[in-house]
Amino acid sequence: MSTENKVKIVENLTERISFSNCFYIVDSNGLTAEQISYFRRLCFNNKLYYCVVKNTLIKKSFKILNKKGLCPDLLSNILKGFSAVLVSKSISNVPAKVIIDFRKYKNVNLPMLKCAFVDDELFIGNDSLHKLSTIKSKEESISYIILLLKSPLSNLFSLLNSNDKLLLIMKALSNK
Repeated sequence: MSTENKVKIVENLTERISFSNCFYIVDSNGLTAEQISYFRRLCFNNKLYYCVVKNTLIKKSFKILNKKGLCPDLLSNILKGFSAVLVSKSISNVPAKVIIDFRKYKNVNLPMLKCAFVDDELFIGNDSLHKLSTIKSKEESISYIILLLKSPLSNLFSLLNSNDKLLLIMKALSNK
């Protein structure tokens, strides 16, 4: 591969990672061509960027980004063997869900999660996959908090509106 191509790959990867709040590094070595094709289609349908990249180019890209939590020693241990990068622009749990769905559908234990970087948090190892799939997006968290705040008030109002006896008792107490 020429130096120009390597520079383009590093620039492309750096740009994609810099505009996202999460990326995953996976090892899909051992999948058949049909399985890889299906996995790529799943990624495309879920608006994920999937790219197999040489480990040295990933390291160069991370060095340019200089993200917290990605020290060179840690990367040396993680980036060994086959590596592919999954990047999501919006929701951080989508890559984990895609991996889990693919595994269930194809009945394989691949791709293996090497690490994931989500909202300045680093998750290492395949054991983190279930935890990553349950992370709520920012929008989901905000709507859940609003629902929690709204629920007690709506329960109180519905109780007051539906129970005429309670209103009569409160009126009688206020008249005394």
